[in-house]
Amino acid sequence: MVHAELRKISNLMMPR
Repeated sequence: MVHAELRKISNLMMPR
C-alpha cells in the first residue's frame, strides 16, 4: 500500500 510506504519514509526522514 502507498500509505505504508509513505509512513515508512516519514519515519526514516523525521522519526518521532
